[in-house]
Amino acid sequence: MHYFLASRKDLRIPDGKLLHIAPETCLTSELRELASNTYVSCDLFRSDVNVQLNIEQMPFSDDAFDVIFCSHVLPEVEKDNLAIMELRRVLNPRGWALVSVPSHGENTTEVRPGDGHEAPPEFFRIYGSDFSIALTEQGFDVETVQLDEVLNQEQQTKMRVNRQTASAIYILRKI
Repeated sequence: MHYFLASRKDLRIPDGKLLHIAPETCLTSELRELASNTYVSCDLFRSDVNVQLNIEQMPFSDDAFDVIFCSHVLPEVEKDNLAIMELRRVLNPRGWALVSVPSHGENTTEVRPGDGHEAPPEFFRIYGSDFSIALTEQGFDVETVQLDEVLNQEQQTKMRVNRQTASAIYILRKI
């Protein structure tokens, strides 16, 4: 994600308000720079964030944020369609959201512990390449950036990432 953000200088909004969902410590300072005005961290379980919330029903007003960062959260959300609707609702029309999910195959598959799928027990689904269609259906313009467009093979090996762990980055804008 550091490489991606460094390469995309067009993803800056002066005086922007940024919402960081389930904040990764390694990205917090970089995202604070993106949020030249306001940085808000949130999580369902953690207490070291600005706001504890359920992403399926966020306590923010419509169009409240210029930038939303949501990485590897949606597979663990029971009703991801509600979460995606909430992301769209709180995103300012001039802003953008950055979403990433692990992905495998073409079709999204619902999973439960013990059902034979190889997924972490906290996952409700394994996304497929059809994820961008679901985002479009929720009213987003979707730009999909594949892992290979961000990191070359040597970098992927060194960082121990691949298409199943890092997959794609989705840049979302309201239609």
